[in-house]
Amino acid sequence: MTTWTGPVNGLTCNGCVTTVTETLIGLDGVDSVDVDLAPGKTSTVTAHGTRELSDAEVGASLSAVGAFSIAR
Repeated sequence: MTTWTGPVNGLTCNGCVTTVTETLIGLDGVDSVDVDLAPGKTSTVTAHGTRELSDAEVGASLSAVGAFSIAR
């Protein structure tokens, strides 16, 4: 199992958590997602799965569904 963890901007509520979770679980090889929500600040997102994810892949997926961006 592999893990991608990163700081993500733009999450403000539990609806955002649901959107981000569903989006990342939709990626090939992602089995589960954990979000440490920090409304108005930088949240931490962790995706667990069977393959490595790149920041570019995660960032593109997140920006396609809302005003979310990786804060690296």
